[in-house]
Amino acid sequence: MYTKYILETFDKLVMNRNRPDNICEGVTFEHDIRYGEEKLETMDLFYPSVRTDKPLPIILSIHGGGLYGGDKNTIRAVPSFLASKGYFAVSINYPLPPKNKFPAPIKSVFKVIEFLKENKEKFNLNLNKIVLTGDSAGAYQASLISCIIKDENISKSLDLVPPCKGEDIVALMLFCGFYEVKTFLKSKPKFVVRDMVKSYFGKVLKEEDILSLHASPLRFVTKDFPPSFVAYASRDVLKNESINLINTLNENGVFNRSYEGKKEGHDFHLDFRKSETINCLNEAVHFLNHVFLEG
Repeated sequence: MYTKYILETFDKLVMNRNRPDNICEGVTFEHDIRYGEEKLETMDLFYPSVRTDKPLPIILSIHGGGLYGGDKNTIRAVPSFLASKGYFAVSINYPLPPKNKFPAPIKSVFKVIEFLKENKEKFNLNLNKIVLTGDSAGAYQASLISCIIKDENISKSLDLVPPCKGEDIVALMLFCGFYEVKTFLKSKPKFVVRDMVKSYFGKVLKEEDILSLHASPLRFVTKDFPPSFVAYASRDVLKNESINLINTLNENGVFNRSYEGKKEGHDFHLDFRKSETINCLNEAVHFLNHVFLEG
C-alpha cells in the first residue's frame, strides 16, 4: 500500500504542473469517450479543429503510473500539444492491475484500435500510420504492444489477436520508460519496483517467466523494430534503461532519435512550465515529421 501512496502522490504533483485543463488553440477535445465496457475503458480525443482532406496519422498515448496506477488526465497537455501539430491524438485510461493483470491492459489498447477502425471515416484517420507512445510504465507497455503486434509468435503464445498489421505501427515515442524487466527489477527502491511487477503480472518474474511471457521488449529489437524516439532524464533512476534501448536500436540499424533532459528527473516532459519540456516535445515532432516524410 505504501507503493500505491507514492504513485498517487506523484500523479497529483504531475496534475498540478502540466496544466491538464490547457487545451491548445485550434485543437478539438473530446473527453471520456467510451471504447469498451469496463469502467476505466475511456479515452480522450484531440485533433485539429480545421479538417483537411488528408487523413490524420494517429498517436495513441498510454499513461504511466508504476504499472498499476495513473490516469490519462495527468498527461493531457502532451496529446493536446501533438494534436496542435496536425496529429490525431488519443489518450486512454485502461483497467488497472492488480485486479486486471497482464495481458488485460494490452487487450484494452487493442479495443482502442478497433474503435478507431470503426470510426475511420468520422475522424478522417490514416490507420496505416499509428504511433504508440507512453511515459514511464506507459512507455514500457507501448514498446511491448509493438512487439506483440509485429511478432506473430508472441501474440499467439499470449493468445492475443492483434487489431492491425505490424507495419501499421510506424513509430514509437517513449518517455522515461523501462524495457528490460530483469534490470528494472534491480532498480531502486527495490520493494516498490517488486510491487509494481507483481501487481502487473501477478507475481515477481523470474527469468523463465520473463521468457515465457515475452515480457522484455528490449530482447525483441530487430531491424524491423519501429523507428523510435527515446527520451530520458539525466537524474532519472531509469536512465540506463533508455540508454540500453538506444544502443540496441543502433546495433540493429533501427532509425531513432533521443533526447536527454539535462539535470531533470523522471517524466520531466510533463512539466509544461519548463523550456526543457517544450524542447523535448518539439524534437519528438521533428522525429515524427521525418518518419512520415520518409514513409
